[in-house]
Amino acid sequence: VALTLPQWQMVQSPDPYRVALRVLPMVLCHGLWSAFVVFLHIQGGRHQLLPNWLHPLLGGVLGLLLAFRTNQAYERHWSSCKAWVGIQQAILGLERIAAQLPPHLSSYSAIVRHLVAFPIALKQHLRGEQDAREYLGVL
Repeated sequence: VALTLPQWQMVQSPDPYRVALRVLPMVLCHGLWSAFVVFLHIQGGRHQLLPNWLHPLLGGVLGLLLAFRTNQAYERHWSSCKAWVGIQQAILGLERIAAQLPPHLSSYSAIVRHLVAFPIALKQHLRGEQDAREYLGVL
């Protein structure tokens, strides 16, 4: 299915602030924590308030958490790829069945148009969107 120019522009330019707004609270929290540690260091002078083993321990735990999170993200991506392949195979199978209809029926083109529109409807449902303009070239 070929995308129209407005559809292509929408895909190419997602909301630039979406990630920044999700990350901003965590950045502020870490900034406040860092300011607190600097304050404790200034108040304590050269005498360290925290033991030396705490930093490597936290670094190791953070490394494990990042590895686990990356693995989870990859698993989600891979399972969505498998689901998409399943949808494609189901649509192709239904199209093959529709191709077996008698030639005098005009419903084949309607069935194919609806099969092509199904992934668009699924995408809109998963994203919580409703945009009828995406169906103009299909239905």
